[in-house]
Amino acid sequence: MGDDWAAGPAGPSLSPGEVHVWQADLDLLPDFQGCLSPDELSRADRFLTGELRRRFVAGRGLLRDILARYLGVPSRDIRFGYGSAGKPRLDGLGSPRFNLSHCGGLALVALALDAEVGVDVERVRPLPELEHIAAHFFAPSESRALLALPPERREAGFFNCWTRKEAIVKCLGEGLSHPLDSFEVSLAPGEPPRILHAANPDLRWWWLASIEPAPGYAAAIALQARQASLSTFTWR
Repeated sequence: MGDDWAAGPAGPSLSPGEVHVWQADLDLLPDFQGCLSPDELSRADRFLTGELRRRFVAGRGLLRDILARYLGVPSRDIRFGYGSAGKPRLDGLGSPRFNLSHCGGLALVALALDAEVGVDVERVRPLPELEHIAAHFFAPSESRALLALPPERREAGFFNCWTRKEAIVKCLGEGLSHPLDSFEVSLAPGEPPRILHAANPDLRWWWLASIEPAPGYAAAIALQARQASLSTFTWR
């Protein structure tokens, strides 16, 4: 895990304009099955391997535990509703807004009080088909920017682009039905994360940030707001 993440407080609070991101190792979490709903347990049983089932249960339990800290209620009492593309929300409550992403055992939960939020995390790794994936999913200008990078920086640039796009799509709550090439983001390592162009003009003023939750991982957070302050926590 990253070294600059504070231990998560037992009773956190969110203010307007704040984004909180929590990280956790799903393989080290306690057994959360007792706080999950029958529907969540049924979904867990559909996974084909024990590892995937354990990580699903851990991720849902982690999300419930974190939300319970903000709401001041038992985690088992939290009820979820779902958008048309399956994005969860608090049933009957507007806030906080939240989003969960995980890559292997590393999970991130992002929360905001008054705006939709999306988060994505990926392990930076060699991709022999990197150029093909970029040509298929990225905007043409993004593919050109990626290929303009030195070869040793292209993997980092690719995952910068991918996580930023995924965070934006997850913030929209539309899933992959929203074309990834309908908006463009910065991707060069060391370049500030920005939305450079979007067919939907509202996207152009969204807040976008990148973080490194652990060595070798890339992650991004998107918020439907012009500005935000970011705090990062490690689950304890």
